[in-house]
Order: sequence, then C-alpha cells, then structure tokens
Amino acid sequence: KAGNAARKVSTDAGTSPNCHAPLAEQKQAFQMAVRKQAVDDPGLVPVGAGNSCAACHVRANLRYGPAARLEPANASGVIPHGGASRALDFSHSDFCSACHQFPMVAAVNGKPLENTYTEWSQSSFAARGQSCQNCHMPDGRHVWRGIHDPEMVSSGLTPSFTSTSDVALFSITSSGVGHYFPTYIAPKVVMRAVALDERGVALTDTLLEYEIQRVVVAEGSGWREISDTRLAPGATATLRFFWRGHRKVRVWLEVYPDDYYLRRVYPDLVGQGDPLAVSARLIRMAVGQAERSSFRLFETTIDR
Repeated sequence: KAGNAARKVSTDAGTSPNCHAPLAEQKQAFQMAVRKQAVDDPGLVPVGAGNSCAACHVRANLRYGPAARLEPANASGVIPHGGASRALDFSHSDFCSACHQFPMVAAVNGKPLENTYTEWSQSSFAARGQSCQNCHMPDGRHVWRGIHDPEMVSSGLTPSFTSTSDVALFSITSSGVGHYFPTYIAPKVVMRAVALDERGVALTDTLLEYEIQRVVVAEGSGWREISDTRLAPGATATLRFFWRGHRKVRVWLEVYPDDYYLRRVYPDLVGQGDPLAVSARLIRMAVGQAERSSFRLFETTIDR
C-alpha cells in the first residue's frame, strides 16, 4: 500500500516523470526502461540527478535565462553556451506552478495534494508582488530554500511564549510564509511541551503535542483526507499547557521534512527487488537522508 501511495502521488498529479525527471530525453529513457523492466540499469535511466539546469533553461534546443542579466564570460573570454535569450518568465510565480500546483482533477477533499500556487495567489504575498522566487531563490541564487532549511523555516514563523497562573501558552504564527505551512503532505511539524522537575529534568509523562500537517491516505484508486491542521498565511496555532502543580515547562517546535516518505513510502520500497540493485541503494540513501532531516526550533523554558 505504501508503494502504491508513492506511485499515486505522481500519477494523480500528472507529474511523473514530468517534474522529477522533466527533460524529454529523460522521460523517453525512463519509459523505455519501464517497458523493459530494466529500471535498475543506470545506463537506461539517466534520471539520478532529478531536476537539472536544462529543465528550466532549455526549450526546443534554445537556452533561456532571467532578464536583466549580463552574460558572464569564462577565463578565455568565451560566453558559455553562446549566451542566452532573456525572458521575464523566470521572475514570475506561475513559472513554478508547472510542478508546484497539482490539477483539481487530483483534488482530495476539495484541495489538490500540492496546492502551492493557489495558496500563494490567495495570500497577501501575491497582492504585494512577492513571488516564490523572492523567498526560495533570493537574489536569483539557485538554493531553493524550503522546509529542509532550519533558517528558512524559522524566518517564516513567529513564536510566542506566555505564562499565567493557570497555563503556559506556546504559539506559532505563520508570519512570513506565502502559502500554507507546510504546503505539501510530506512534512510534519509538531509543537511540544513537557514539564520540568526542580533539576530541569523532563517529566516525560507530561508531554503535550500538537501536530501541524495534512494527513492523507491512499485507498484503492483514490485518496482520503484524515485531517488538515496546516497554517494559512497569517494564522496561529497555540499549545496550552496547564500547570497542575508544575513550575517550569520546556517548549519547542520539531520539524520532520520527510515524514510521509519515511513512514508511508520507504518502508515498503526497501523490501522490494534485489537489495544489490541501484534502485535499492538509492532508496537506502533516501531513508538515511530522511532520518537525518528533522530539526528543532524555538526551544525555551517557560516559568510559572
């Protein structure tokens, strides 16, 4: 079922291999390999790097780049690729929508699994002309900062810590995210609070959690949404910890960028096929990366 879920994400969205292997040459090689059931042969499937320069910058054998850029010459004075045609499209958010906006035909509970462009277009960020590239590719740099980047995530959220005689309040406001936080089904974000004893040791039986995530499951030929607690731009989530005799509580935000893949997809894929095959090795690498991708933000202690 997990393997089916992995395939359905790309099939329902119409993105496989258009988004993860976007070049026409890659698509042809991938489909040929599938027909021959030879997907573990790297010679037949040159898609290991996923996206690449040409996916965004080459159309019909012509090279394109963002507007208002000088053509940099190399040490010999030669301009790479003979220069590029300049286009304003690279600075517009709809350029990103080809991969980051799934169609309504793939909607689950009225919302596509990835609805990022629509979420952005309905936000104040779009109203004031702040594009996807402004945040995810600052100054045109090819960094694609997102949910895996602790600095990026913390810059988009505003924490608040309040104490009364009855309760400790830990709040997170999506103050700088131009779409739902998180926008896709893969990440899970958890607000946590735990009481501390007089030595500062966590009393684990007091742990309180609130998950910020869109939870969906694959069922037969479709999907079902279990819950959706994500934050719209400007929205706030609050965790309330009632003191009940405790004097200190530790609070923090835990981010799991690859939660869906780690729980729902990879466990099934790891056990499939030849463990020595290229695909098996890549899946094991993906599991390791996903296990190491979590991080903690805003950790602090609130006194009663």
